[in-house]
Amino acid sequence: MLKLRLTEAHRPARREARVAHGPTSSRTTPNACLAVPLRDADLAQLTPTSYPDQPMATMPREGSSPARDPGLNGPSTRELLAYRVAHTDLPLVVGRPVRAWMEAHPTRLAHACHPLLVANQIGWYVLNPHNVRARWRGAPDANALRITSANRDVVSSFGMGIITWRLPYLFRTPPGWQLWVKGPANVPIDGAVPLEGVVETDHAYETFTVNWKLTRKGTVSWERGAPICQLVPVQLETLQSWRTEIVHDVPADTLAAFQTWAKDREAMNSSVTGAVPYQPSRAYRRRAAFRRVAMASVRAREADADDR
Repeated sequence: MLKLRLTEAHRPARREARVAHGPTSSRTTPNACLAVPLRDADLAQLTPTSYPDQPMATMPREGSSPARDPGLNGPSTRELLAYRVAHTDLPLVVGRPVRAWMEAHPTRLAHACHPLLVANQIGWYVLNPHNVRARWRGAPDANALRITSANRDVVSSFGMGIITWRLPYLFRTPPGWQLWVKGPANVPIDGAVPLEGVVETDHAYETFTVNWKLTRKGTVSWERGAPICQLVPVQLETLQSWRTEIVHDVPADTLAAFQTWAKDREAMNSSVTGAVPYQPSRAYRRRAAFRRVAMASVRAREADADDR
């Protein structure tokens, strides 16, 4: 499990931030790559438009004792360290399950899609601290992109309609772990696509930037509080050991379960018309609920083990 720790590198007095359960909590908690089990009542209480102003990392009072500081040699436990090396304030928050378009769907179909909820909540998000408006004339030079924002660290440096956020953090992950810097999951923006990369944060002494490329002439805006990137820890060495194989002999129990599901899905698809949007079946909702309960049990066991 991974924890986030935010430290201030540009001030003499070091202060530590801990991942918080809520605005008043100070307990450090893991951010496992699992979806939080949510009931309909829980979903109804979540803000669908954006992300809350309350950042996940909150700073304790001056004079509090910082925890172990491993420096830039890398932590011995699975922590994601965010060393603040500049004064710009870009909040870091845990992923939220809800998107505005999910709430707008007449049947709230996406709330029953477990893979989508997992993708929405995995890792951490960097939020845009000020409104940003970018207008591109379509030319390849950097001056062809005009940016309007109170944040001076949003710039046009690379040309080709690429807008750049300069982050104030130097991230450090445990040995063998890297950061996949990707676009926020399931957050479509008309006229722009995120540029992604995997950063070797287990040893790099350079910061990185967040970049989006405008796809056409015109204006694209990012509101204050909108996510500009998603940070997902990965292990490249582990991924390189995987292999792909197409298997033609499907186990009988697996094939039978698939055929039952496929029959239900075909019947459901045939009921969809232009006036009646797709709706998840009761069986689908049961399977999703079962997965949420199972994952809640895993989270509870992990929390108990962490407390010990």
